[in-house]
Amino acid sequence: MVLYIAFVMMTMQPLAAHPAAMEADSLVLIANGNSIKVQNATIGSVLEVYSILGLKVYSLKLDAAEKSLTLNLSKGWYLVKLEGVVRKIAIK
Repeated sequence: MVLYIAFVMMTMQPLAAHPAAMEADSLVLIANGNSIKVQNATIGSVLEVYSILGLKVYSLKLDAAEKSLTLNLSKGWYLVKLEGVVRKIAIK
């Protein structure tokens, strides 16, 4: 288990959506530092960010299919949820 966690930590930046996101019109989430870029999202969907403890720390209703956000969060691990897709990101 410890080896798996170390591997995940080494491969988290930048973060891209599931390999299925390579298809046209699929949701793409990219995280880099404290910025998140969303592509091909459904307008009106809600992007939510949770702390690793499960507390919601950020929520935004998207007004466009493509959006770039800068999060003002302290260092740590977070979960980003959008349209049923959940990704783990690290703010360093």
